[in-house]
Amino acid sequence: MLFSNPNESRLSKAVDTILKFIYPGIILILFVLFVIRNELTPLSVAVFLFNGVFILVINILFSKCKKILLRQRGDYELASFILDLTPLSIEVWRDCGELIYCNKKTLEFAKVGSFENFKNDYETNIEYSQNVQKFISQTLDEGYHRIEREFQQSDEKTTPLDTHFHKAKIENSNIVLGFSIDMTEVNQSIERERELNEYNELLISSAPYVVNIWDDSQSIASTTFQCALMFGLTSRHEFIKRFYELSPETQPCGSNSTELMDENIRTAFDSGYRRFEWMHQKLNGDPMPHEITLVRFKRQGRSFLFAYYVDLRPLKALLAREQKEERLRQIAEEESRAKTRFLARMSHEVRTPMNAVLGITDIQLQKEHPMETEDAFLRIHHASKLLLAIINDILDLSKVEAGKMVILPEKYETASLIVDTVQMNLIYIGEKELEFTLRVDQNLPLTMYGDQSRIKQVLNNVISNALKYTPRGTVELALSAIEQENPNDIIFVIEVTDTGIGMTDEEVAQMFEIEFTRHNVFENRSIEGSGLGMSITKAIVGLMNGQIEVTSKPGVGTKFKITIPQKNHTGEKIGFELAQKLQDIEETKNLIRKVEKKTIEAMPHGRILVVDDVETNLFVVEGLLMPYQLEVNTAESGQEAIDLVKSGEEYDIIFMDHMMPGVDGLEATIRIRESGYTKPIVALTANVTEGTSNLFLSNGFDGFVSKPIDPDKMNEVLIKYVKCP
Repeated sequence: MLFSNPNESRLSKAVDTILKFIYPGIILILFVLFVIRNELTPLSVAVFLFNGVFILVINILFSKCKKILLRQRGDYELASFILDLTPLSIEVWRDCGELIYCNKKTLEFAKVGSFENFKNDYETNIEYSQNVQKFISQTLDEGYHRIEREFQQSDEKTTPLDTHFHKAKIENSNIVLGFSIDMTEVNQSIERERELNEYNELLISSAPYVVNIWDDSQSIASTTFQCALMFGLTSRHEFIKRFYELSPETQPCGSNSTELMDENIRTAFDSGYRRFEWMHQKLNGDPMPHEITLVRFKRQGRSFLFAYYVDLRPLKALLAREQKEERLRQIAEEESRAKTRFLARMSHEVRTPMNAVLGITDIQLQKEHPMETEDAFLRIHHASKLLLAIINDILDLSKVEAGKMVILPEKYETASLIVDTVQMNLIYIGEKELEFTLRVDQNLPLTMYGDQSRIKQVLNNVISNALKYTPRGTVELALSAIEQENPNDIIFVIEVTDTGIGMTDEEVAQMFEIEFTRHNVFENRSIEGSGLGMSITKAIVGLMNGQIEVTSKPGVGTKFKITIPQKNHTGEKIGFELAQKLQDIEETKNLIRKVEKKTIEAMPHGRILVVDDVETNLFVVEGLLMPYQLEVNTAESGQEAIDLVKSGEEYDIIFMDHMMPGVDGLEATIRIRESGYTKPIVALTANVTEGTSNLFLSNGFDGFVSKPIDPDKMNEVLIKYVKCP
């Protein structure tokens, strides 16, 4: 059937004709050509009778139909393709809440394979679909709605989504489109940023220094709470607000604080780095010096400065202490030098008369005298030795303080050490009701190797201390040896026990740690002594790698135990017989008679010059040299000695006094050496402080003999330098 430009009457007639052939249960299919918009369009028409009503179904056929379908299908596929490529999840709902579309990304979120499965999950999850329906209703009312929601996946896991709901119309029907983005990575990034910010804030706030952050407008953008605490403020905001109040008007250099700080900040922004000292102050005006370091950094295209503050108060205080300590050290050194000069002078002044006393008694003890006279000379001699020991203590103290005391080991006889020590200390007993006992271990070496003079000094100090502080009762000296693995090594053990007044623990500590200290001064004011002995004793024992222990109780007594490493020189021991003899104090007392008369070898060929400005000293030296049958000449000044040498006189030895008025011994010796004189020159000196030997040897002397003159030392010098013709 062909209709060309059909109108209603002609179409009605055609329809009436067709309907005559239609009966219930029959479907008539017709193919018709219509001219639609001047284009021949094929149609298929199906006609059937339903409940007394004719139903016509018209469809476009053939090429036109195909073209239209292909075009529509292409547009749909293109749209679907584009929507599936977007990273957004897209869902479409009718206004009733029915889900009618979702793209591929939505299926990936839900972890399902098809739209039907997704829609089924959506409809069966009542709680989720109700929440979505609520969002749809809000969108229909407002036109737009945005939420952050948890998207339910098929495996019960959820994905955080940021969803934007938009209202739209299609064919006069309302729909709602939902555009969602997966917030998992965004949330993780935000969380990492938050944790990083918290960490940075914790790091900065807990740092031991103050940190400020300046922005490119030269304002403080942030600071740490330490800033507020350091300046006594209550908050960081208060610090930022009052920053310029926390500096004095001018800096120590004289520059205005505000202008100088702005200049430093500008310089740091330009160069990237700036370090300087800055004087801050608290609100009450207390100064607070700091070292400030400015470091530029960039963030999001902007420049900032980190300002690190280091509180210089501890450093300034340390420097002040060091400067004070340096000043005190210099003062102490000067005082030490002054004390050394004083001790040297006093040593000379005291030893000069002591030289006369001991020298004359030594001379007289070499002669025969009645027993009573000889005993008097012996007492004078021993008392002078005791006084000399006190003088030596004073000099030793200067060595201890200067750290210049040295140990000079040599071979010595143990029995001689014991006898000399007992003889020296029996004088302290006097009229006291005191018993002194001695215990000697027969296993003590017969001869030992060590510093005999220092060990004797330790023994004398400890024993004399016990005898002085024990008014009645007993004092016991016990000497023994502890053998070591090496048969040549022993530990010399000295124990001194008394029943004296005793000491408290505090007094024991003071005895060693505080020089010139004597306990119970008022009660013990009658006891002689300088109070130096025990501190010197401890120093000497320490230098010999020994130890000293003290146990004491007030009213009961005191015990000293000293252990000193020594060498067994020959391997022989004292033995029982000698040990018993040494322990006999009465026998030892009988030995206090006269100094052994030495066998002196005559030297008639020798020629000696003695130079001293003190006539008594000349008398002593001449008396000590008399047994040698030497030719002895004297000079009373350094200049006189120079003149004698320049006149051509030569001597086997020139004994030159150190300190003389006018030309002293040092200057005289230098001038004599400059004249070409090469014979031995030996100093006679009462100045025996540390460095004496170097002083003389570096100024042309060949050696020295200390005053008071020890005849044995004098004998050694004579034997060394007076040669047979």
